[in-house]
Amino acid sequence: ACGEQPEACLATFIEILIFKFLSDIGVLRTSQAGIPVDFETVVQKDASQILSYYWETVRPEIKRLFPAGTDGTSVINGMVLNPNAQDKGRLFRQVLLRFKDFGSLRKIDPEFKSRIFERFLKKSLSIKNWGQYFTPRNVVKAMVEMSGVEYLPPGATLADPACGVGGFVLEPLMNKRPHDFRASDVGRLRYLGWDRDDRTIILAKANMLVHLSEALEQDAAGAVTRLAPALNETFSSMSRHLTGSLAEAPVEMFDLVMTNIPYVTRGTGKIREFLGDHAGYYGISGSGVENLFTQLIINGLKPGCRALVVVPDGLLLRHSEDALRAHILKACVLEAVISLPVDTFYSTPKKTYVLVIRKKQRAGDPQRQPVFTYLIGNIGETLDAKRFVIAENDLPQMAATFRLFQGNPNEFATVDLRCKVFPVSRFKPDEHWLVNKWWSLDERERLGDVEAECFIGPHQLSALLNEASTSLGAHAKTLLNLDCDVPIRRTVTLTLADRRY
Repeated sequence: ACGEQPEACLATFIEILIFKFLSDIGVLRTSQAGIPVDFETVVQKDASQILSYYWETVRPEIKRLFPAGTDGTSVINGMVLNPNAQDKGRLFRQVLLRFKDFGSLRKIDPEFKSRIFERFLKKSLSIKNWGQYFTPRNVVKAMVEMSGVEYLPPGATLADPACGVGGFVLEPLMNKRPHDFRASDVGRLRYLGWDRDDRTIILAKANMLVHLSEALEQDAAGAVTRLAPALNETFSSMSRHLTGSLAEAPVEMFDLVMTNIPYVTRGTGKIREFLGDHAGYYGISGSGVENLFTQLIINGLKPGCRALVVVPDGLLLRHSEDALRAHILKACVLEAVISLPVDTFYSTPKKTYVLVIRKKQRAGDPQRQPVFTYLIGNIGETLDAKRFVIAENDLPQMAATFRLFQGNPNEFATVDLRCKVFPVSRFKPDEHWLVNKWWSLDERERLGDVEAECFIGPHQLSALLNEASTSLGAHAKTLLNLDCDVPIRRTVTLTLADRRY
């Protein structure tokens, strides 16, 4: 109704959600001056006063309780509703009444947040930029199950250098690390989430607040004092750097990394230029931002520590990434490659894989264990725009099988048709690692991995051919401007199979 972009409306919606949530659990009652700031007081104001009352009285109190960190972000963001604009107060009151009709927010299912984000993002004009932030929770849960995060000692660092709204950082708090942040007398992990977008960091902090709601309910005053700085220590915006998290260039800092790295190829050259001070750190050639993030993860891991990374198929396929794949094999033990179905990620048709690596104690040591691979067919929700919950979900079985594999990789055997174990020698730097292609066509058809044939009409084909023709013409003009300093005196005929070239 306000005409703003869906991302801005999403941030406003989350702010109102946090306002009612804090009121429902008793954290927001009166300001320091004794003025009521609870939801029931605000919702009873008339349309001419309600927005200005919230703006001038309630927001300052929320910001006092949860002050911004050094990056300038807090749990709430700038509202799209301006108290000076006509009808905005009326609109704000209607929104609050809808929240009132919904009922208490004391218990919020973590699944609820991902549904909210997807609902807003379906209408987003910049959906390609936002699609990378939201990993389906079933995928997050499976990766957490594989990670062994529950065995990390107090003080160990769990990190996500492309955290978005914080799913990988916060999921362990649900059942693997139930005492972290909730009990002051129990040592906890150090949780770190970085992102280059201020707005997603604000959402991540709000998300963390929701995850720790029971701690706030049990001891509102004490928990706020303890959690307010923890939110800022956990999530940080890297928007001050054009290169975002890449500017941090951590060295042997992480005990565990779980992340879904950005998949962007455009502008990588400019990013590498701005990372000039870290030229040695990002010394492996490649063509995408995912290449740089993979190097950050490997360099940032402590020896013997693990990373679980969602990567696009290009990283495992492109010849421009041969050097990176060689670096992975040299610096890390390749533990697993998990094939995820197309359209796993909302609005992103990219084929993706989960790469599990463990940094070697010494680079170059030979890998003696085989590589676990698994072909996922269903993720517990439909892979269309509706995202309905379904019973079919291969992720829990995959995670359980991987944990069995970890117990004794060299002796591991399974009858699961979706699981195969390959010798590490099968993974060559100059050949693809698209493991689902290593199943036979018959196996892939039975497991539902073969993509359906795509037919297009004459008009669509004509458009594709015209686009290709334009592109080839541009390349031809470029070639005309290239000088050949060395004259060609003779030619020889080679076969494509000749491995000497």
